[in-house]
Amino acid sequence: SIKTARDAYRSGITRKVNFRKTQLKALINMIEENEELMVKCLMSDLSKPRNECFIYEIDAVKNAAVRALNQIDDWFREDQKRRPLINFFDKIYTVRKPYGVVLIIGAWNYPIVLTLLPAIGAIAAGNCVIFKPSEISESVAAFLQEMIPRYLNKVECFHVISGGVEETSMLLREKLDYIFFTGSKDVGKIIYESAARQLTPVTLECGGKCPVFIDNGITNIEMVVRRIVWGKCVNSGQTCVAPDYVLCSADIQEQFVSTAKQVIKEFYSNFKDYTRIVNEIHCRRIERLLNESNGRIAVGGKIDVTSKFIEPTIVVDVTLNDSLMREEIFGPVLPIIVIKDCDEAIELLSAMSEPLCIYLFTDNKSTIDKFNEDTRSGSLVCNDVLVQLVVDELPFGGLGESGFGRYFGKHSFDTFSYEKSVMVRNKNILLETLSSIRYPPHYDIKTTLSRNILKNYHSFFPLNLSMLPNAVIFAVSSAINRLKKVIFNFRKFRMHHLTKLLY
Repeated sequence: SIKTARDAYRSGITRKVNFRKTQLKALINMIEENEELMVKCLMSDLSKPRNECFIYEIDAVKNAAVRALNQIDDWFREDQKRRPLINFFDKIYTVRKPYGVVLIIGAWNYPIVLTLLPAIGAIAAGNCVIFKPSEISESVAAFLQEMIPRYLNKVECFHVISGGVEETSMLLREKLDYIFFTGSKDVGKIIYESAARQLTPVTLECGGKCPVFIDNGITNIEMVVRRIVWGKCVNSGQTCVAPDYVLCSADIQEQFVSTAKQVIKEFYSNFKDYTRIVNEIHCRRIERLLNESNGRIAVGGKIDVTSKFIEPTIVVDVTLNDSLMREEIFGPVLPIIVIKDCDEAIELLSAMSEPLCIYLFTDNKSTIDKFNEDTRSGSLVCNDVLVQLVVDELPFGGLGESGFGRYFGKHSFDTFSYEKSVMVRNKNILLETLSSIRYPPHYDIKTTLSRNILKNYHSFFPLNLSMLPNAVIFAVSSAINRLKKVIFNFRKFRMHHLTKLLY
């Protein structure tokens, strides 16, 4: 598959903008014509409610593809650069070029969006794409393997590889031009190590424990709780940027718990609009973390491994060394750690690995500024959760152990392309005369002029005024010398032809 894709890329077909547009249109058609089938696959793999299937998966990909199709002409346009005086007559610009053959390794929690969303950027940038959907989401993987070759009409450019660890390991042994991975930190390290052997650039989206800090004196605690509970329970907490734990004062914890009981009852009275955990293995993992916790279950706690159901659960009085703080929970369990204030929250976060996102709820602008200045994370969202994912002008990605690289919108296009610098020098005779200071022999005046020009490279007048007389003298003398050569060569030419006529 990779050899076929490599040959297809070398043919140049994917680098034609009309080809890229055709494939994006085909991807949109694939989604529009198979919406119900995709819903069926998502329900089979994750028991996702119909609403979540459309909003967080199907429509997210379709809308991103439409925006890419509408903006692609702007994305790959030449970016003209500022020209200093010594390059005034030159053409200087950068242009985005595709990497070549790229591998996209999707994840099971959002199997459509996490496989196809990065692919939109890869296709728009002009790459051939190898898709590796997660084997855990079997139905979606089978759907992609059947539909992508059917709709993306140059099958040699796009390949879907099914399977698990063995198939992924086989792909990583091949020479690839870019790898995009979404998944756990541990697997991300394996991907990174494999890519390093061939010096293949990568993007890693690895997740982590995204904290929420609720500031003292926050108003409208009900709105705060509704937003946090919603963000925690979307996809049953199986979201890389879901709130993982809450930091707040004891008073806020008490208000949070009493309000959350009512909110959860309102949102999920019969759990009709509630996703299940992906499989029994993950369900038991979350159950184990909960059983080993020294905190107190204040809300929820019901687990049915057979039906892969975990009730929205809030655990209070949790400590930093608790089982629920050892790893990303990736489920609908929300621990609360009691702290004093903003300063303690920042101190605590500074001692932990960088998350994909920090969520801050406050009415105080100075607290926002303090978090923005003193914390490290892929993003900072104030007074809401998850909503940053709707804005594709905001690049999405992690920092440190939560990953590196960015995508969404044009950022996806930039991820799957490199910036090529281009300079076209003018061969004007006057320019060559002025540029001759670089040629030997190197007189003192040449050296002085060169140093001043380079020192003031971006100034419109690159020379100090004190150097202006010397610069004029040098330019005039160079022009006179060149004129003498032209006259001499002309006389020599005439003499040669006159001699031929006489003899």
